[in-house]
Amino acid sequence: LVVNSIWYGSACFFFFVNPSAAMPWVASGAYKKEHMYAKTKGAMGFLGAMNFALVLLSVFFGRGMNAGHFEHGEERCMIFLVLSAGHLSQFIANVPSFLYSSGLITARTLGVKPVLRWYGLAPE
Repeated sequence: LVVNSIWYGSACFFFFVNPSAAMPWVASGAYKKEHMYAKTKGAMGFLGAMNFALVLLSVFFGRGMNAGHFEHGEERCMIFLVLSAGHLSQFIANVPSFLYSSGLITARTLGVKPVLRWYGLAPE
């Protein structure tokens, strides 16, 4: 739970406190004057706030376990399942995005070119 708090706390700082740091992953600097760039940057703040909620969940869950709450395995399993889903969703979206924006993998490697074409964002 301590590692969860650190992980989600870092994401909260990265996306909520300093959303400009995440923007190179999402859109290049060439789009800074576009209307959607500002909206996307605002969405980064929302993402950071959701990470803060997971920090609170981890901290309160840990404190509750120390206080004798969550004694049943099913209760702990539900909370850990929620935290695991949060980690999975972040890894599925963020790791490939980081690797692609860093030039470590190509769009073809990701298999996203057909999806980008579908939305008219990639050349034929």
